[in-house]
Amino acid sequence: KSTKALEAYLKGKAAYVTRDAEDIQTGITELIRAVTLDPEFAVAHAKLARAYTLSGSNGLTDANANPRAQIHIEKALALAPDDSEVLSDYAWWLNSSEASTDKIAAAFDAAIAANPNNADAHRGKGFVLMNNGRFDKAKIALERAKALNPRDSLIYSNLANLAGLQGELETQKNISIEALLLNPESNYRRAGLAASYIALGDVATAHRILQSCRSEKSCADDLIYIYLRLGMQTDDLRPLNDYESLLKKYVAGDFDQIAQHLSVNTEFSATYKVHLYAIIGRWDEAYTLIQKNPSIFEPYLSGKSSNSDANIYTQIALLATLERKRDPRAAAVRTSLSNKYKNIVPGKRAHSNNYINGAAWAMLNDDPDRAMVWLNAMADRGIYTLLDHDALLEPLKPRADYQAFLARMDGFKARDRALLEAQLANPPKVWWSPSELAKAKTP
Repeated sequence: KSTKALEAYLKGKAAYVTRDAEDIQTGITELIRAVTLDPEFAVAHAKLARAYTLSGSNGLTDANANPRAQIHIEKALALAPDDSEVLSDYAWWLNSSEASTDKIAAAFDAAIAANPNNADAHRGKGFVLMNNGRFDKAKIALERAKALNPRDSLIYSNLANLAGLQGELETQKNISIEALLLNPESNYRRAGLAASYIALGDVATAHRILQSCRSEKSCADDLIYIYLRLGMQTDDLRPLNDYESLLKKYVAGDFDQIAQHLSVNTEFSATYKVHLYAIIGRWDEAYTLIQKNPSIFEPYLSGKSSNSDANIYTQIALLATLERKRDPRAAAVRTSLSNKYKNIVPGKRAHSNNYINGAAWAMLNDDPDRAMVWLNAMADRGIYTLLDHDALLEPLKPRADYQAFLARMDGFKARDRALLEAQLANPPKVWWSPSELAKAKTP
């Protein structure tokens, strides 16, 4: 009803697409203006809910973001319950809640039924399925989104992540380059490209890219993560958040401080806390959390969780805890993991968690030789990995081959740290520019 409201809506929607923190805030400001000028503008309410949801997932400190998102998505649904864009943004809002994967996917399907050409709904469905390990169906949905909207860099970023999760590392890099070329000013896309170089073991190039956008939160986050893993200083970036503080304590081997931190932390999920407790061997604390949160752990206990890395390491932590407590529920978790690891062998894998989970699973089966197969396959990539699941791998310490493996990891760490320290000692005038991309893509 208002051309000024439409103008604000278009500006706001275009702004948050970059996923850069400042642009998300601009999107919120413009969309607030749109719904203020026209309170009955349903899609503007839906996009405002989306922007608020993004502000939470991208670390903007606004405790009211999620409640405000709920208010506006409910208003949008009340105004236009059959609108495809409203339904799609409702599905995105569900994705930020505790809803199940099937419920979120069904919500995106409802948006697609209302408009089969809604590229964002296809992308959303693919994104959710990808993050829950349903890679084949995720690729179908994302490719459909790309066909409908071939200039949406977010779709390319999601396809790059999918390629990485499937171990297709050169493809991940090439698609990340395409994503950045579509939106060369996006620091968020730079962070995604840097991640693809890290997966390939090229930390030096990743570091240059991240330094070029270090003022943006996503780039600063990744720089801090790299520096903490390598034991380097982060003081000139920003104060550490809770996760980073724990990572720093983990690198220092201060497990008592980690346990104390977890006991008072209210931000981390119960599943993540159980995983962390398992890493440091605090089985009593892990078991207490499992007992106090039966509904949260039910999908993992019943074997209904997906094959994603996150769900597998949660199940491994659960199994290790339950078996130490002689809890009969361990049997169902063991059966689920046995099915997931049937005919799975170490191979070309994108993320170190694949290998670490495989080694931990072997240790839970009293097969240290098999654990070493997984760990050596990880080391053969030549990429430094901050070792996880310490408590489960503890029995390997007396073995000479395990000590040799740790020595290889230390060598990779020293190599990467020396490379980055050399770059910092002699910083270039321009750390990195998209102009380098023309020669970076692999044929």
